[in-house]
Amino acid sequence: MRANAIHFINDAGTLLRFDGVQLTPLKSIKERDAACCAVVPLAALRTHGVRIDKEISPEKLEIQTEMSMYEEAGLNAEVAYKIASLPIDLPAAGERYIESYAVESGYLRERFGKTVSKISHLDWIVPAFLRYEALYAFEKIERRNDLFIYLGETESYAVMFKDGHYISHRSIMNLTELAQKVDVDLPTLRTMLVQKGLESERYEPADFLKMSTLQQELSKVAERIAHAISHKRGIFGFDHVDRFYLDFDGSAIPGFLEIFANYGFDAAKYLTLPQLEGIERAQHDDALCALYLLGIVQGRCHGANLSIFERRPPFYQTHGGLFFATLAASALLALAYPLYALYTLEGLEERSMQLEAQVSTMESMGKKLQEKLKSVREERDALVLEERRIHEQIESFALLVDALSAQRVTTRQRQVMMEDINAALARYKLSSKLMECNATQSCRVQLISEYQKRDDIAKFMKQLLERGYRHVATREIRRDEHIYESMIEVAR
Repeated sequence: MRANAIHFINDAGTLLRFDGVQLTPLKSIKERDAACCAVVPLAALRTHGVRIDKEISPEKLEIQTEMSMYEEAGLNAEVAYKIASLPIDLPAAGERYIESYAVESGYLRERFGKTVSKISHLDWIVPAFLRYEALYAFEKIERRNDLFIYLGETESYAVMFKDGHYISHRSIMNLTELAQKVDVDLPTLRTMLVQKGLESERYEPADFLKMSTLQQELSKVAERIAHAISHKRGIFGFDHVDRFYLDFDGSAIPGFLEIFANYGFDAAKYLTLPQLEGIERAQHDDALCALYLLGIVQGRCHGANLSIFERRPPFYQTHGGLFFATLAASALLALAYPLYALYTLEGLEERSMQLEAQVSTMESMGKKLQEKLKSVREERDALVLEERRIHEQIESFALLVDALSAQRVTTRQRQVMMEDINAALARYKLSSKLMECNATQSCRVQLISEYQKRDDIAKFMKQLLERGYRHVATREIRRDEHIYESMIEVAR
């Protein structure tokens, strides 16, 4: 039988009861069987994705994903983490995509420890950005190819769904960072976004500088999201987005979602996030998270559980309960069968010695492995720092070039070139691993195709030549048994 309600802890630490319709504050837990749940923000997580063979066993899958989190996602071997994974189906037969999440155990104790001391457990802790799956699971919207854009004070992100199933997310600039760029406070920024948005005619001449900065920064956000969609196109096998949903306090931002038409998504619908019936606007974020968690408990939604606060089993199922039960049985047996009791105790002592020897061996091996792992991590951390320094230098130069060339005419020319490239990519269902544009004159696009479909790359080049580009050429070709990669240079 499905659970009818859950207990939910919101960001303020308030304990709420949610039955799928209403959120009700609670002072204490009366329904002991109801699941206790919470969410963690994207900012608290380390995420990483890998392709895995579908036939791999659960034990090997757990080991492989945990190793990839330490080796590729940069987890610190000296810090305790809770790691959970979410499997995502891929079009390719025999493969699936595993997205893993890690959160520091210390963060969970600091965030939920006070509440858990009162309720004793937390059955589910999940990433908050996965909550939009509830809209499909509870039939609030139809299953389509959708992109949700959440704008919050401390974190913002885009979340992609294919046919109503989660496939990817991307962190973007939050409202606090945007307010600093525009040089206004948060309340003023919210008012500007809701009342004026990106439409120039709504602004007074004195505010044109703020309007221009706002347009530039949100255009960069849209471009970042468009690049993410292009990258995921080849991995997850989708060639269009049906709807763009904006999750911004239930409000629209005039002219914002329409930017995506410049990147080949002119056929999509631009909507605000639908509101849950009977829920006040101030409670909507909590209610959507709670609805998603209710869906997990009921088996409607998929979840990655990051909880370290397990529910305590009944006393008779604990080690102490088993110990007392065993002791009582041993006492009865000792009274009736002294020889049998003696034999049993000797066997237990021998087994205990064996277990102690095994534990000692495992501890010794674990210590050696930890020392080796620490050494490898130090080497990797040094390389990561050097890479980050170089990356920051590159970003600094890129930002400087963008600032010097950020004029309306050149911006439109660049958008037209990217729109033509994205249209050609979508027409021939090609995926781009890399797309780099030099101002308004040229672009480098690294294409990925199945080997037997490599002729589509020539068709892609022909379409761009027909669009009037003076130079479309292949500079580098790489292939393996199944994949064909080609670096294409496009110039006006």
